[in-house]
Amino acid sequence: MRLRTSVLQAAVLLSVATSSLACTASGKSEKDSALSKAAAPLSEVEVSSREQTLRAMYIDVLSRDPKPEEVALAKDAWAKGRTLVDSARSILTTEEQRSILIASYQKRFLRKRNPIIGRDLLSNKELEAGHPHPLLVTLLAGDEFHAFFGSDNSTTVKALYKALLSRAPTQAEFDVALASVAATEGRREMVSALLATEEYLAEQLLRGWYQKYLHRAPMPAVRAELLTLLKAGESHWDIQARILGSAEYVSFHSCSKVTCRAGGKNCGVLSDGCGGTLDCGECDIGLECGAESPNVCGVKCERMTCLERLAECGSIDDGCGGTLDCGTCPSGRTCGADGIANTCAGTGACKPRTCRDLGKTYGRHFDGCGAMVDCGPEPASLLDESP
Repeated sequence: MRLRTSVLQAAVLLSVATSSLACTASGKSEKDSALSKAAAPLSEVEVSSREQTLRAMYIDVLSRDPKPEEVALAKDAWAKGRTLVDSARSILTTEEQRSILIASYQKRFLRKRNPIIGRDLLSNKELEAGHPHPLLVTLLAGDEFHAFFGSDNSTTVKALYKALLSRAPTQAEFDVALASVAATEGRREMVSALLATEEYLAEQLLRGWYQKYLHRAPMPAVRAELLTLLKAGESHWDIQARILGSAEYVSFHSCSKVTCRAGGKNCGVLSDGCGGTLDCGECDIGLECGAESPNVCGVKCERMTCLERLAECGSIDDGCGGTLDCGTCPSGRTCGADGIANTCAGTGACKPRTCRDLGKTYGRHFDGCGAMVDCGPEPASLLDESP
């Protein structure tokens, strides 16, 4: 039996490994290099920043704010030289966190709306130590999971690959696994083998933690480093604590973000001052975002034209705080010569300006000699914003 188990595990491991992404050790970033070391001494982080980071940890791990007594305990630990990595580890090792994890497994894999979390699960020594894989083996290899798929071996194999690797098995993987899933012991061997693959550890665990806590994928060098630790049996709680206590996580959550209201903004998207963005919403009907100032709703100003202002020449106010250049007068005429601003006047012969002279291709415009020149209809695809 021991020989058959090792052969099956080796076969599944080899088959999955051929389809998993190779983990390289190049391109190490400054962000990730901080994760492979202990967090910066807490004395270098202001108290307010520490509390903001602690609150973020509680929200990310337990989906709630820390209680006053929990903040007090953390501050007391910091005063004694403990780090944010220690704070993260204390949150991750709570019974509350284990309860949340077990409930998520039952909802995700067994489709239970109201998970049942007994003392036997909460007090599981391996889970307490940060090794949830034995619990996953029990859940996924059990008769309840198998029965959920009609006790059909073929469907169960596909469901296990989908649950753990987020993909369907290759034909080779399917053929190897199908022969083993009929019995509970065979399913345990299969699940154990899948959980030990690099594909699961790197793509499902490490990438999942990075996306949850840092909102990005891990860089290859640190992914390789953490993958080595996972393969060596490092506690899942310790790996996550290192990410939560990293300088990058602290920096992201200790930054004082700008709010739309505090910035006097009420529409559009703008920077939150901490590397993210703020969506300040949309304007009411009749108002336009940025009409008067950036990210502020206002009434859109319609610029007037030279024709609407009866201006033949010179510069005039466009009615929106800008100016319009209404051109120059024809030969023999001078702008404002008769005392009327922006009007061409003179005593000599006047040569009317043409559409070409005016640089216009459509619309009606002053010809500079007291009449109008028609340059044709406005194209349907254009808005006439010409002077």
